[in-house]
Amino acid sequence: KVWVVAEFFAVCPHCAVRNGAELRGIYDEFKDNPDFQMVCISVDPETDDAEKLKAYAEALSAEPGNWWFLNAGEEIVTHDYLENTLKFFGIRERSDPTDIEANGKFKHDMGLMVVDRDFNVIGKWPLADARSEEGRKLDPDLYERLKREMFSRILTELAKEGEPETGTEQ
Repeated sequence: KVWVVAEFFAVCPHCAVRNGAELRGIYDEFKDNPDFQMVCISVDPETDDAEKLKAYAEALSAEPGNWWFLNAGEEIVTHDYLENTLKFFGIRERSDPTDIEANGKFKHDMGLMVVDRDFNVIGKWPLADARSEEGRKLDPDLYERLKREMFSRILTELAKEGEPETGTEQ
């Protein structure tokens, strides 16, 4: 499958606001393609248990068959995978209580990653940053350009023929 991957954590005050609608829009655009998969990986696996992930998925009306909310287990292993394998920016735990209250426990990458059928990262698109007030001031057209580019790349990857299914047919 072709994947769109995002980092998040269930109690992040920015994930739902800055990326929730974006993820929903991408999902709505491609959900009917059987080769498309959305994946949101928690950067706070010690807090985001199955119940919290399920509630978050329900809040976004995510269908569990092709939009997964994952807790990858141990925090250090999860962060290592997200940073070193997928190449998201470094995840940093905040220490200032006021900052934590306003912004959540972790500072993390809000970019959206596209991964091809062979698990190669195709690229990352910082749509939330481009859509922000500051981003629009710097370049009012950047968000639309990035979104078109990302959608085009997803379509290109989906158009490539997938691996034939293996199995024994009788």
